[in-house]
Amino acid sequence: MNVVITGSTRGIGLGLAKEFLKLGHNVLIHGRDRALCENVVSSLKTQYTDRLIHLYSCDVTNYNSMERMCWEANRFFGSVDIWINNAGINQNVKSVADNDLENIDRVIDVNLKGAIYGTQIASRIMSQNGGYIYNMEGYGSNDMMTKNMTFYGTSKRAVTYFTKSAALEMKDTPVKIGLLSPGMVITELLLSSLPEDQNARERVYKFYNILADKPEVVTKFLVKKILKNRKNSASIKWLTTAKASFRFFKSIFIKRDLFSE
Repeated sequence: MNVVITGSTRGIGLGLAKEFLKLGHNVLIHGRDRALCENVVSSLKTQYTDRLIHLYSCDVTNYNSMERMCWEANRFFGSVDIWINNAGINQNVKSVADNDLENIDRVIDVNLKGAIYGTQIASRIMSQNGGYIYNMEGYGSNDMMTKNMTFYGTSKRAVTYFTKSAALEMKDTPVKIGLLSPGMVITELLLSSLPEDQNARERVYKFYNILADKPEVVTKFLVKKILKNRKNSASIKWLTTAKASFRFFKSIFIKRDLFSE
């Protein structure tokens, strides 16, 4: 399989890339920072010498650049079989009234428009031979709400609606569109929303130690499910309601500490 993953220089995206490479697939690494892309690809090539690894640096909010990336991946690999719209950013931890316009625009553009652009572009190149497109869910996708996360949650709720609707439109085509739900993963994105107050921060850490996981744990599960999936409108979830409930019950007896490991 030939795989394109946006936002794959760190966190979940990089974890997904490593898992695909471990299993013998080719991967295009993407990020905004060209130097970081080059460093990541250089490192990966020393570990996976028998795989095709390519890089492309662009802003996912630039449609023409995303289109060129898709063409480049198709030219380099010969096809694009799996496309994952993973690139995303968090909002400033501020209220609706206090947030700045630049951050609002950037969150909506990257998280929502980036997924929309990637889905449309990839679906066109996959229209003849087929392929799989996955969009990344996040906080707010299931209508959960909390203070100072309105814009991020809005963007992710919209991604879920868009993906399900796009999958419905594609049901009679070779293109299959689905959702990935990684749950809480200890990444820069998650930690960027920590409260400044120390007591509040400690409460959040306690919550994360119950429900969150390291990227390599989650991405191994997601990639395995992606490769097995043959359905349109699939929803691949790591942290299910049942699993979360069991984690809370288990935390009474066993304490996890993800931040000292």
